[in-house]
Amino acid sequence: MKKIFFLFAIIGLSSLSAQSFVKHFALSANDKSAFSDSLRILAVLVEFQEDKYDATIGNGKFGSHYSKNYGDTILDPLPHDASYFEDHLLFAKNYFKKVSKGKLNISYKVLPDIITVSKTMREYSPGYQSKDLKQLANLSEEVWTITDKKFPDVNFSKYDLFIIFHAGVSSGLDIGIFSIDRNLPSLYLGYSTLQKLYGSQFNGFSTKTGLIKNTLIMPETESRELQMIDNSTLLLELTINGTLVANIASHLGLPDLFDTETGKSAIGRFGLMDGQAMIANNGIFPPALSAWEKIFLGWDSVKEISYDKKNVNLTTFVKAVSSDTTIVKIPITPSEYFLLENRQQDANKDELILTIKNKNQIFQKVIKPDTSGLYYVTPDSIKGGVVIDVDEFDAATPGNGIVIWHIDENIINQKINENKINSDLYNKGVDVVEADGIQDIGESFSSFFGSFIGEGEKYDFWFKGNKSKLYKNILSPDSKPNSNSNSGAKSFITIENFSDNKNKMSFDVSFGNEIVKKLVDRKLSELQSVSFDLMTLSNANSLDIFLIDNNNLVKLNNNGKILNVVKRFSDKNKISGITQNGVEYVFGSTNDTINVYYYNTLTNEEKIISAKSLYKISTPILITSLSNNLYVDAGCSDGYFLEVSLSDLLVNKISVSNYTKIMNSELVQINREYNSSNNKYFSAISLNEFFQSSSGVNNQLLNGEHKKSGLVKNSSGEYFNIVLSDFSGKKHFDVVNQNKIVGSFDVYSSNKSYNFSVADIFNDGRIFIILNNENEISIYNINGTQLENFPFQASTGKYFIGTPLLVDLNKDGIQEILIANYNGELIAINTKDGKLFDGYPIKVADSEVSNLFLYEEELPTMGPIPQYKPIVIVIDKEKNFSAWQLSNIQGKSFWKSNYQNSTNNSSVEISNKSQISNEYFPLDKAYNWPNPTYGNFTNIRFYVSENSKVTVRIFDLAGELISTLQSNAQGGIENEIVWDVTKVQSGIYYANIQAESINGKSASKIIKIAVIK
Repeated sequence: MKKIFFLFAIIGLSSLSAQSFVKHFALSANDKSAFSDSLRILAVLVEFQEDKYDATIGNGKFGSHYSKNYGDTILDPLPHDASYFEDHLLFAKNYFKKVSKGKLNISYKVLPDIITVSKTMREYSPGYQSKDLKQLANLSEEVWTITDKKFPDVNFSKYDLFIIFHAGVSSGLDIGIFSIDRNLPSLYLGYSTLQKLYGSQFNGFSTKTGLIKNTLIMPETESRELQMIDNSTLLLELTINGTLVANIASHLGLPDLFDTETGKSAIGRFGLMDGQAMIANNGIFPPALSAWEKIFLGWDSVKEISYDKKNVNLTTFVKAVSSDTTIVKIPITPSEYFLLENRQQDANKDELILTIKNKNQIFQKVIKPDTSGLYYVTPDSIKGGVVIDVDEFDAATPGNGIVIWHIDENIINQKINENKINSDLYNKGVDVVEADGIQDIGESFSSFFGSFIGEGEKYDFWFKGNKSKLYKNILSPDSKPNSNSNSGAKSFITIENFSDNKNKMSFDVSFGNEIVKKLVDRKLSELQSVSFDLMTLSNANSLDIFLIDNNNLVKLNNNGKILNVVKRFSDKNKISGITQNGVEYVFGSTNDTINVYYYNTLTNEEKIISAKSLYKISTPILITSLSNNLYVDAGCSDGYFLEVSLSDLLVNKISVSNYTKIMNSELVQINREYNSSNNKYFSAISLNEFFQSSSGVNNQLLNGEHKKSGLVKNSSGEYFNIVLSDFSGKKHFDVVNQNKIVGSFDVYSSNKSYNFSVADIFNDGRIFIILNNENEISIYNINGTQLENFPFQASTGKYFIGTPLLVDLNKDGIQEILIANYNGELIAINTKDGKLFDGYPIKVADSEVSNLFLYEEELPTMGPIPQYKPIVIVIDKEKNFSAWQLSNIQGKSFWKSNYQNSTNNSSVEISNKSQISNEYFPLDKAYNWPNPTYGNFTNIRFYVSENSKVTVRIFDLAGELISTLQSNAQGGIENEIVWDVTKVQSGIYYANIQAESINGKSASKIIKIAVIK
């Protein structure tokens, strides 16, 4: 029977090890002590008042946790005196010297005599299920007060870290048996934690020779006796080496990387700061620091790969020389990235060598790998003593090969002060990308033998020949695991072709595929603002990017390198630009001054021209090209419209004749016919007036406070103005054709987003309005009827930002919608079905996107029709700049920026390829949605080819008339009538739709509507 119980004990150890020695307390992670290349430690031995209490192990005196003498053939043999604790500190010294490659040197002193405090152990321990650390802080204060008196010759100011080694074991070990544990936890109380406990006035524990501002609390051992079912006693041998170095690392500033909410493992034995690592090999020695931990402490450098590269070499830390790369960084965004490192259990190829001290004798023990080829050290292989050194600490990792870490600094920065970096199992700040395709580190599992926690294994390493069932030797957007962002958006990073397992390994990296590709990724730290206007200009020689940063014009090349900064170039107004005859012109305004940036790409001549206006410039500057002449248009205060030729502007010839009084108040926006050849039509809005050149000002035509407008010219030469207003607290659209409002509708929304674009989405002559309503993207025709399959809803918390852009991504003649969200993702919406376009979203930024700008790169072609590929420029509020190729077969971009394109002319021409049905009342276009309806409304949709009067009569199953709805339907587009069902009972209803045109045509259809409440 005894052997069976022992089996259960070993299985239990496997379970407990994943959650052992963890600190279930909200310790501050910013207790980073200032250190350079040395750490001086002072330690004291502490006993308690004698107490035989069932909830503590031992009676409060050193060695009392054993019921018999086990001799010197066990881990951590008695006596536990100053020399014994010096041995453990020697282990810590050796550990940090190796993992830092000599960058940190530890010195230490253990005071020889034992300190006895005034209370029993349980009186200093947090209460049952309590996380209050005040009693532990009080223990620290008492210990250092007594020590100051007992050792008057100690100069406390010479030390950085102060350790209490106390009698007994810790409370951090879960052996799967319910008990009220009043042993003390092993933890580090840093300065900020002590200030939280004692108040901000706390400066440290006072001594005659200095202040003590921290305390590390450690037990004498973790070995303990277990009472078996047959009443026999089993000694569970566990030493304190792992927890000691982890707590010292806490003093150095490393945060915990296990789940500090539950104590469960989060990175396993792939780094130091995890319970599984601290208890590795029964606590004898932990693994070396992970790549992220070494970078955090400044003990290793990283090589960033942000471009396609084959045969990237990665050398294991132990064997690396100065010219070798030991850590590779592959960015998703500047703050979210992969770290890759090469971990080998036996890089020296000399097996595992332990240095052990026992009975004042130091000797070495060579450990051979087990039958799986891996190293695991048990107490039986030690034969007693304290392990004081290990030749390679990565022998404690669960295997060999490349470890890929997914690092998210946004999560780290948000949670590090609470020490909760990895408290969310599915959204970690520091995460192992497990090569076996099953992310199970930290997951709970149940078996016949009890529950256990996933802790990582040899198949979680990346290497050629990994025999895991799901392993494909590639990490990509579609692999398992994948290379996507933590938000779920595509990163389009592929890491593949990992080499065989050895000290120097290689792999290939690529960014994107033949369709989507990251072209540039750069941090523009020099910028001052968080909100930027953005524009590109291209010519035969180059592509230049311009943005406004705190009123300054910043010019960048296509790699994001800043080329020039022009101070005070444009204030609240948008910049505009155009390239003509090899010259770049960029226009902005400050108050009553128009500024022009001039750059001749052929001669490199560069200059700034400023011209005074008679009135304050109040609108974005618009550029019009007429008969190869450039004209600059602007709306001004006092209702004036300014038009001046570029040639006159460059010599500051702005005269009274350039101004036209068109309104009575300050203009908000002006638009001209897109690529017009006659300069006869333009329109403008002020806050409460509307003007068009064909009929003049009309104060009564529109309602509300005007926010933004767009201009459409159809194939018949008719102009349609789309004006968005704030009317009675609602968004309100008016569509003006000539002097008539041909469409008018409200959009009910509480947000203040007024970003919209207009387009002939299906290239069939129909006008659509694409509105960013923050939580959804809506597409309306001119009478307010939503396009089928819309609105497109934002994911929870991922609201849309900016103006919807229009681009044909797959060259099918239909425009897709491109827009960013607050989470730094680029969304493409397929307008045919209202779903995400394949391959999206793409993670393009760290945070909220400030601006997008589309431009087209012309592809070489042998035919008469030019081909382009679309590229989007992105800048976010963290000043991260990137450029992305979106397609390699695209036809054209249609709406490229907030005001359509770089000329700020928010106008489009629509197709004359009408695909509108000539059938008067197509039956297949008459239906209601949603059906069934679970809400308060359902929309009855239909199409008529001519203006018509439409009546909808709704009956219940008994034939009783429930409601009659009427509408004047507009011909040539879809129309809707909304049925309010708030007062209607659940059931089946029939709606008879009857249409009668102004020309006498008539038709009808009966549809069935289901109402469910």
